[in-house]
Amino acid sequence: MELAPSTIVAVYDTGEEADPLTGVSVPYIVMELVEGPTLRDVLKDGRKILPERALELTQGVLEALSYSHKAGIVHRDVKPANVMLTSNGGVKVMDFRHRSGGGRHQRHHDPDRCRHWHSAVPIARAGQGRGC
Repeated sequence: MELAPSTIVAVYDTGEEADPLTGVSVPYIVMELVEGPTLRDVLKDGRKILPERALELTQGVLEALSYSHKAGIVHRDVKPANVMLTSNGGVKVMDFRHRSGGGRHQRHHDPDRCRHWHSAVPIARAGQGRGC
């Protein structure tokens, strides 16, 4: 499979390390640093999103999901908190957990558990709001 699109936050490493004090295994993930707020942050600030910008955000999220679906991965937790807005105006989807054996992001489709992020995005009329 080719490199992931620019709309997915890159994951460089995952694993587990024993906590030196307790000996308990602690999972970790090393991801790309993305500078910028989440879509959730923007919405909590009360900013309205112009229809054109909402379409751009949607296109970026759909590109990421299309790529992951072709790889057999269903995100299952697409929500504003998992959509980053980069400093140059781009979109990056995060929290693709690649687990085998029944994790939250299994490699099969279960439509009853999928969420739809678009219902949480308020749309502004042209000329209103602060935009993101």
